[in-house]
Amino acid sequence: MTIRADRALRECDEGVLEWVPIPQLNALPAWEGWSVHDERAGYVGEVVEVAERATQPLLTVRRAEGGEALIPLVDEFIVDVDEDGRRIDVSLPAGLLDL
Repeated sequence: MTIRADRALRECDEGVLEWVPIPQLNALPAWEGWSVHDERAGYVGEVVEVAERATQPLLTVRRAEGGEALIPLVDEFIVDVDEDGRRIDVSLPAGLLDL
């Protein structure tokens, strides 16, 4: 299954693929323990939680240098999801990791 921030590609009858909104799947991605890498900052850290919030899902990431970062799980930030490598590549706005 390929996952984007708000949709997942799932196989239907006879190998037909369709995009399905994640709320219809009744589950957020199970990305706990996956590594997060930003295009500018490099390795950010490890996902400790994927949580539904009122506005959008958030990734809670344990930072490599200590502390945590909250990353909104939106299409604009997600560059690639490597399921085999358990890696999420993101392109975050400047300053987001400093909050």
